[in-house]
Amino acid sequence: MNFKRLFSLFIVMFFLGSPLFVLAVDCSQYTTEDACPSTCNWNGSTCVNVSEVTVDLNNCENDAVCSAIVKIQGYIELVGGVVIGMMIVIGGFMYATGGGNEKQLSTAKSMITCAVIGMIILLSADIITTTVKTLMGWSS
Repeated sequence: MNFKRLFSLFIVMFFLGSPLFVLAVDCSQYTTEDACPSTCNWNGSTCVNVSEVTVDLNNCENDAVCSAIVKIQGYIELVGGVVIGMMIVIGGFMYATGGGNEKQLSTAKSMITCAVIGMIILLSADIITTTVKTLMGWSS
């Protein structure tokens, strides 16, 4: 897989995960306790973001950035798993039907090799996410 394809795949994966940052709620727009959504806290006079009131460093469910990181990881694992599975199946089919065509056999081997490398990277996503969360101050 050449650099342009790899870079294009990275850009696509980034844009698939980007909408998660829009999910953060601006709680200051709500002026009554009844209108304040459950993702925010009512402090007696205004509706405020949960992360502004308390930040539990042992639990990232109350922080938008940490939650977004975990959601992006889930989406990348889902999409990556599907892509890796398809690459292995297509590569295996190409290898099985290649016969004496050396170009098709080398393409199939390359596809399966790239899929295995992608699977290793995908399986290390949890380690990467835990490292990022630790660097940002959340415990793993």
